[in-house]
Amino acid sequence: MFHLTNLKNAQRGSMLWGFLIVILGLFAMMSPAMSGVAVALMLGTLLIIAGTGGVIFAFNSNSFGEGALKFVFGGITAAAGLAIFLQPGMALATLTLFLAAYFVVDGIFNIYAGFQLEDGKGWVIFNGVVALLLGAMIWQGWPVSGIWAVGILVGVKLVMGGMVMMALESTADSVKNELGG
Repeated sequence: MFHLTNLKNAQRGSMLWGFLIVILGLFAMMSPAMSGVAVALMLGTLLIIAGTGGVIFAFNSNSFGEGALKFVFGGITAAAGLAIFLQPGMALATLTLFLAAYFVVDGIFNIYAGFQLEDGKGWVIFNGVVALLLGAMIWQGWPVSGIWAVGILVGVKLVMGGMVMMALESTADSVKNELGG
C-alpha cells in the first residue's frame, strides 16, 4: 500500500495547481511579448547568479591557473547575464533565432529518423515537418518573431503541463479504484 499512499499525496492539489498553471499559460499566450521578456530577464538573472558564483568559486581554487580560468568564465557568464538583463529585447531576438535554428535542425533529424522506422513512421515524419515549418516560420519572421515566439511557446508548454497535472488526479482516482482503495 506504500504506492497508494504516494499516489494519494501526488494527487492532492494536482487539480488546483494544474488549473493555475493552465491559467498562467493562457496569460503568457495572451501577452507573448511580456512573457518572452520575463523569460529573458529570468535567464539574465540566472546567468548573473551563476557568474557571481563562478567568480566566488575561483577564489577557492588550489592554483592560480585554475582559479584565473574560473574567474574569467564566471566574469563572462555574469557579464552575459547583465547584458541580457539590460537589453532583454535584443536577448529575446537572439533567443528566438536560436530557437528557430533548433526547430529546423530538430525537424530535419525527425524526418530522417522517421524514414528509418517501421512502426510510427508517419507520426515521426509529421512531427519533423511541423518542427521544420515552425522553425522556418520563426526564421522568416525574425527579428519580429522574437516578440511572440518565446512567449507563445512558453504559454503552450505551461498549458500542456497544467493539463497533465489535472489529468493526474483523474488517473490517480482510477488507479485507486482499481486497487480497491
